[in-house]
Amino acid sequence: MVATYETWAEPLSARLAKAALKGTSVKASDCVLDIGAGTGALSHQAAALGARVTAIDLSSAMVARLTQRLAPYPECKALVMDGQALTFEDSTFDAAFSILSTTLFPDWEAGLDEAARVVRPGGWIAIVHWANPQGADIY
Repeated sequence: MVATYETWAEPLSARLAKAALKGTSVKASDCVLDIGAGTGALSHQAAALGARVTAIDLSSAMVARLTQRLAPYPECKALVMDGQALTFEDSTFDAAFSILSTTLFPDWEAGLDEAARVVRPGGWIAIVHWANPQGADIY
């Protein structure tokens, strides 16, 4: 699935990631968390800006591919981790992003709580998700 995802889904998620990054003040040396990173559309763009990216995904295959893609950025890493139960200390990151992932978690509220917990006060959280045009709830 990794190659298929990278070929077909990442071009869309890369456009969304670009818009999410543009809407923040993420800069070189910022610590950025990419939750549900997949093959790394957001991670790669943030790393290219000079951010220190930690990308997480539940899929070890996605993390393996992302580790390859982040190799040119020695201060960046990819880890297998559940976004609903982050193992980071409070206020670890300057920004956290979720491009089409957190709102699909079985317990999406826990995922959002975890993102808020690990971002420093005054930091950025950007959640990109699919929305029903009629405004239906997530429940």
